[in-house]
Amino acid sequence: MAFPRTQCAAAHDSIRQLRVDRSLGRIIYYKAYERENRRWVMVRECFDGLDPDNRQVVVAGFRREVEFAAILREKDVYSSAPIVELYETLEVAGESCERLFLEFVSDRWLSNALSAGSLGERSALIVARDIARAVEAHAAYGIVHLNIQPTAVLLQDNADGDRTISGAKLDDYSHACRAGDSVNVDSLARMYRAPDLLDGAPPHCAHDLYNIGLLLWEMLTGTPYARAKAEAKQKGTAFDWPLNASPETKRIVEKALHADPDQRYREPSELVKDLDQALQLSSSPLTPGSSKQQEEEGKRRPGGLLLGSLAGIVLFLVLIAVAWAALGDEPAAAVSPTPTATTPNAPSSTRTAATNPTAATTVIVAVNATTTQAIVRTTRTTEAATDPTPTATIEATGTASAAATPQATLVVPTHTRPSITATPAPTATPAPTATPQPRLRFVRLNEDDDPTCISVQIRYIRTDGWFFRVDGLRLPEGYFKGENARVCGLSPRQQVTFTVYNSGGQIIRGGQGIPSRGGDMMRADWR
Repeated sequence: MAFPRTQCAAAHDSIRQLRVDRSLGRIIYYKAYERENRRWVMVRECFDGLDPDNRQVVVAGFRREVEFAAILREKDVYSSAPIVELYETLEVAGESCERLFLEFVSDRWLSNALSAGSLGERSALIVARDIARAVEAHAAYGIVHLNIQPTAVLLQDNADGDRTISGAKLDDYSHACRAGDSVNVDSLARMYRAPDLLDGAPPHCAHDLYNIGLLLWEMLTGTPYARAKAEAKQKGTAFDWPLNASPETKRIVEKALHADPDQRYREPSELVKDLDQALQLSSSPLTPGSSKQQEEEGKRRPGGLLLGSLAGIVLFLVLIAVAWAALGDEPAAAVSPTPTATTPNAPSSTRTAATNPTAATTVIVAVNATTTQAIVRTTRTTEAATDPTPTATIEATGTASAAATPQATLVVPTHTRPSITATPAPTATPAPTATPQPRLRFVRLNEDDDPTCISVQIRYIRTDGWFFRVDGLRLPEGYFKGENARVCGLSPRQQVTFTVYNSGGQIIRGGQGIPSRGGDMMRADWR
């Protein structure tokens, strides 16, 4: 099946720039609206000022994407696999391939999400499972992606727009090859290369599965696997597998990244099956009282048990105070936590609670904070002249809801006020305050720069390879030399926003969408 091509981009309205990828020289991503087909597309094209050598590399990658996209389209893979569909390509006079028009999935790459830290385990499993399904689909036709990394994964959000990850799609087949072909390993991202591929092993889908293990590690820890190993070696500390993962997820990561290639995943279907199982375990209903449920409850309500105990003690003391005030100087019986005897049918010589209901006073004098039983004191005054005991006190125990109909026990009244020693409430240990993560904090120093330029200074962190870009405008990036960088080409005093990126093209925390205008000199401290 011939792959569709167009002679110009006049049918596409560019809306805004999404990102710049410098891994292949310089590639710019745009969001655009395709008027003819009434759909949004993602445009990937060469940077206008790219030198001839880098342009040749980029164009070769684009042509490789077109080649493999034709296979995926012919085999109808796009309709069933989570792979970003390549719609068409721009060729001028049949001599170049400098612009691709692809399915618009979202404006979030996995690299954007990881710039803010690790993902939750369930989100990480969802992303890994979808990318494994993509590998399973293209491996069926002998294709090896070889470039699975955070910048090649587009995230899908839930339909309600809360930015919760609901899926992912695999993008960027610019390094793809056929299984067994020779490949230039040096052109691959340094931190996402399988060790045996470096040793000369022919490309195989198992190398894509190894890269999914790298992704899973990074999503769970927030740090690339190669960097984590290097840092542990430098510090002389033990290299730990992700501690914030369930045993099943940890087993998957260990197998995917096993030192022995023969012990790793060799078939995509096996990895997809294990990830599906891990996802089912992470969403299975919890048995009441299970340790997992208690763990989840503890996460949702930190300190809940302590607060519940304190609330019970406070209620206990309040009820004692109420009872004390209600009794005043009246004779009172000694408080007993449990009844001494139960008399459902009291003998005739004993006065019962029904003697004079209109003269009865009932007061809750104590609540057992452990069993939630209430001790109820009911004082009934009789008017019979022949009664030698004018006052009787009935005491019973029961839950608060059953206290209105207790089983009564006659307690001989005394003339001493009950002595109750309240146990002081334990002092709650305050929860540790989370240490805020450092970020860029910008201020406008002055407006003394050229009115068509913006200058940025960043202090207290190394900025090697960092750059900033004016959002939505096709201007050159401002690369940092030491602490300083500068971009020109704006209209005089034009109001814009800019974003700061690290050497890997990831957004720096606190450096996205900074408002500014031509002539501004901006400064940010990393703190």
